[in-house]
Amino acid sequence: MNKRVLVSAVAGVVAVGALAAGGIAVAASGSSDELAISNTQAEWTSEPDGTSVSLTVTTDVTGDFSGDSALKSLQVVALPEDFEDALIEDIISYEDAAECETVSEKKISCVHTATDDGDYDGEEYEGYAEALAGEWTVSVLATTESGETLFVKDATTFTVSF
Repeated sequence: MNKRVLVSAVAGVVAVGALAAGGIAVAASGSSDELAISNTQAEWTSEPDGTSVSLTVTTDVTGDFSGDSALKSLQVVALPEDFEDALIEDIISYEDAAECETVSEKKISCVHTATDDGDYDGEEYEGYAEALAGEWTVSVLATTESGETLFVKDATTFTVSF
């Protein structure tokens, strides 16, 4: 399995939820009505035999969500730290939206989880584990109904290990 296919698989395995190697990203400080991403955390889990892997990412979005400013979607992608920056914003736009819940007038919490059942033979699993092992970066894209967007390239990082 080549790394491009693995990146696509893991991009699907990347989500917004609570997991281990968390980090914090704060975007755009200023007025409390400005769109901001904070408290982003990611956790990677895997069964020792590689039968199942999961990535859960959680994050908070704050801002004025009234009228046309309502949050339309929040998308997440996880890619190897050395992935080409120019492609990240294009890739993230194709990801499924996270599940979000309104916490208050100005705060929404989102969770996205991706899994892979790991139906690989021994050789495939070795290639899979080798290609995925290492540091990964989570990027987040928030979009409002009015079309306003906020992209945070380095929302958090996590380590993939088997």
